[in-house]
Amino acid sequence: MGLFSTLFGDDSGARDELRRAQAAAQKRLDAARAEAKGQITTSTGQAIGTLGSGYDSAIDTANQGYDTSLDALTQGLTDSTQTLRDAETSATNYVNQGADAARTAYGNANDAIEGAAAAGRSLAQPYIDSGTKANDLYNTALGLTGSPEDAAAFFDNYAANDPFREYNAELANKAIIQAQNAAGMKNSGRTDLALSRANLERGSTDLNNYLERLNNVATRGLQASDSLAGREQNAGAQTAGVFGNIANLETNTGNSLADIATNTGNNVAGLQTGFGKDSANLSTNHANQVSGLEVNKGTGISNLQLGQGNALANIALNSGDQDAANRLNLGNAMAQSRANSGIFNDLAQAAGTAMKAFAL
Repeated sequence: MGLFSTLFGDDSGARDELRRAQAAAQKRLDAARAEAKGQITTSTGQAIGTLGSGYDSAIDTANQGYDTSLDALTQGLTDSTQTLRDAETSATNYVNQGADAARTAYGNANDAIEGAAAAGRSLAQPYIDSGTKANDLYNTALGLTGSPEDAAAFFDNYAANDPFREYNAELANKAIIQAQNAAGMKNSGRTDLALSRANLERGSTDLNNYLERLNNVATRGLQASDSLAGREQNAGAQTAGVFGNIANLETNTGNSLADIATNTGNNVAGLQTGFGKDSANLSTNHANQVSGLEVNKGTGISNLQLGQGNALANIALNSGDQDAANRLNLGNAMAQSRANSGIFNDLAQAAGTAMKAFAL
């Protein structure tokens, strides 16, 4: 080859070197880009895992807190309800015990009233019975029974029924006989006449006295009957009072037991209503809490994924820009190389012509 060919040979070698340099640079760029993408993907995955674990743990904690709170509410309802039921049982027992004691006391009082009335009847009944008999005899003597035969029988038999008549007659006759004997008229007709006259006069007096005694006995029986009637009336009033008190006791006991049951029912219903509200609020708050955690978890993961996408997009964009810049630089370099090669070729041709002219 000539001198100029040696000095100004073609540029194919330079262009090859440029291509190799560009390829090496592109390879390093691709490797760096792949490594960056891998690191972003790995770190994003780790961040998503950490974030998810944190939110999952928080959700588990919220669920455990909800279960614990609900158990506490349920246990509180159970304990409070049992306390109310126990109090209801105790109050019911107290009311029933008091009512039983009052029933016993009223029963004893009624027994005492009945006993007193029975004792009064036992005391009064003999007087009433004798008064009734005396009144019947008195009415018969007065002819009030409507039967003349009964009246005649009374007068025929009254002397036998009068325990005092024979005794009085014996005393009076004895006195007359003694007087007659003292006058020397023992067993005389005058003595018999005196005895007959005295018995006749005394008979009327004895009958009136007997009738008066019958009337007194009848009056005493009537008084005993009136007294017994008054006592029976008082006993009846007292018994009525006792049974009235028992009726009031039963009414008050029933009202008290009803009030206890009603109050207990209202209190238990209030507890159940409160439990319903509290458990509903607890469930709502728990749902809102878990929902918020889930939303925040999703939002956090989405933001991480979005950040990963943006980072990868930036890498791709920067890599594209770098690729384009490298290709542009390579093109410029190769174009410059060709331009330089053309100038050198023209100089070489000119030199060759000149050398031919001077027979070099």
